[in-house]
Order: sequence, then C-alpha cells, then structure tokens
Amino acid sequence: MSNVSNRHAFAILNKDSKPFTGQRLARVIAKADKSGNYPDNLTESRCVSIPPIMDSEIEKNIQKLYPHISRMLADVQDKIIRELRIDTGCTEIADSAISVMACIEYLESDATGNRVTKEMLESWFTEDYTEIAGEYIARAMSFDPDSLTDNQLEQVGKKINVLRDMFAGFSSGKYSPDDAKIKALKKFISFAGEIAENDPRMQAINTRMDKIVAKRAEDMSTNALGF
Repeated sequence: MSNVSNRHAFAILNKDSKPFTGQRLARVIAKADKSGNYPDNLTESRCVSIPPIMDSEIEKNIQKLYPHISRMLADVQDKIIRELRIDTGCTEIADSAISVMACIEYLESDATGNRVTKEMLESWFTEDYTEIAGEYIARAMSFDPDSLTDNQLEQVGKKINVLRDMFAGFSSGKYSPDDAKIKALKKFISFAGEIAENDPRMQAINTRMDKIVAKRAEDMSTNALGF
C-alpha cells in the first residue's frame, strides 16, 4: 500500500490492516465456490489503501453522475415501498414517503446500522469478517490458523456461522443477547482491531451492546431496591 504514489499495492487482509492517514481501506474478500475452490487470483483476502473520492471530484462530474444517481434513488424508493407494504399493509404510497429527502434519510439510517435486515447483517459479516473470524476462532480453539486440518476447518466454519448469527440478531430491535454473548462479541470486535473501529455498522452494534449492558445494570439496581 502506498500513500504517495498514484498506484496502490494490495496487501494481505488481517485484523491489523488499516488505511494510510486520509485514505480508506478497500477490502477484497476471498470466497470459495461450492466445491471449496478459490479464484486463481484471489486465494486469500486482500486489502488496498486508496484515496477517498473527494466532493470536488463529484461536483466536477455531477452531470455524468445524474443517470446513475437516479437509478440508485429508484432502487431506494423500491426498498422503502416494499418495507412500508410489509410493515403496514398500506394500499397507497405518499410522495413524501419516497421523496429525495426520504431516500437520503433511508440511506443515512442504513449506513449507521439503524435500518437493517437479518439477511443484510449476515451478508455484511460474511463479506467483511469471515477471514478475521476464522483466525480469531482458530486461535481461541488453539488451532494453527495457517494449517487447519479438514476436521478443524469444519469446526471453525460452524463457529463462524454461530458468530455471524449472533451479530445478525441485531437486525431486531428486541434482540438482547445475554452478558456472555455480549462479552464474546466484544472480544471479537477488539480482535478485529482497525477494521472494526473504522466500520460504522460494527460501531453502531457495539454502542447498542453498551446500552443493553447499561440498561441491564440499571434494572438490577432498581430490583435490589425492591421497586
């Protein structure tokens, strides 16, 4: 990775990967097919530190971006309409519900983790954290993450799915994992390091866990007083 050249080298993605100051980290996750084979040019996950797209560049090319923005907003409108129909059974949609401002609010809510589905969180975790989770779990089980046997690989894979499902539970506003699960999730977030620290969705989940713990402590204190 380089912060001075206009060409940026790939590096292996791990829990310590981080972008250069003023840049962002692009991650390319290695995925095996159903037969367990990886693409020839992506046998392990990689990352690359690149400059962010500046507002000035967007403004300079705004005319060319208009068609793409329109399609993106149309996709957001479709999502809003679907959710409203499922949640309320409505028979009509008001202009205000699918306005540009409504689309912006939807996108902002989604970016901070306030509007997510179980499937979205599963996909997010799989895309961004499978590799790190594999290393974390292997080390926790005293396995060598660089030379797992088939049996160990199967065990690690199952536990990755358990960890994924624990995070995916936060798609529900009623989800309140017990203290042991919260401790396990927080240990993983700490292990993930810079990647988790720079992930708004992970930080939103972390903040929500802090609130759950604080609320639970408050309730216990109140119960101790007998009311």
